[in-house]
Amino acid sequence: MGGESVRCSGCGGAEVLHVVTAGFIPGERQPGRLLVYCGDCRRRQWERPPTPGPGYAYDVSIPIELVTPQLFLRLYETGWTASSMETASRLVFGRVPASVRRKMAERRASEDG
Repeated sequence: MGGESVRCSGCGGAEVLHVVTAGFIPGERQPGRLLVYCGDCRRRQWERPPTPGPGYAYDVSIPIELVTPQLFLRLYETGWTASSMETASRLVFGRVPASVRRKMAERRASEDG
């Protein structure tokens, strides 16, 4: 589902991309950052030292071609990520799909009142 402008968050490559949620404490269920990584960068990040060093713990890793706007929103609804929805959407889709834009508006409305 990722568009032509979708690139790896680590190296800028476009081969074999996965959407990952990267927590900071291995083994602890917490909302992580949502990123797009190629295979090499996923491995490189995974092999970094665990916290308190700069490593990540991947909670979710999904081939980008399987990520629909509905699945993307489900990652937020189920607490797998707390990343900026607009920023993460641009990373994953290269744009903000209409369904994600509607959900962002709903969230803002509920926060306002």
